[in-house]
Amino acid sequence: MSTPNPTFDNTGISFDNTGYTFDGGRPAPPDVLVMPSLVGLELYDGIGVLQEEGIFVPAKIGYFGTFPISVIWQQSVVAGGTILAQSIPAGSGVSSINPSMVLSVSAYPMSVAFP
Repeated sequence: MSTPNPTFDNTGISFDNTGYTFDGGRPAPPDVLVMPSLVGLELYDGIGVLQEEGIFVPAKIGYFGTFPISVIWQQSVVAGGTILAQSIPAGSGVSSINPSMVLSVSAYPMSVAFP
């Protein structure tokens, strides 16, 4: 007798012949993720895009883990906090979550008060 393979998209619960999963309604990530373009986005928006794409998963870092995203602040005419460059090119394949990457971000203007 064959076991049915129902999928319940509204709850994120799926069942097949191998078992069941609870994935919050999200499809399983592919073997290779595609790096999105972050250039031109504000830093925190860019990190949000990485989370939405499943490339950056903070919960998988662990308590004593190393944060995989390094930021280099650069002086620029672009508004402060804008991503200028990324070390993993847009469109390239990423085979693991939380890959080490460097984001070059425009520095916020500094002001100095004189008495």
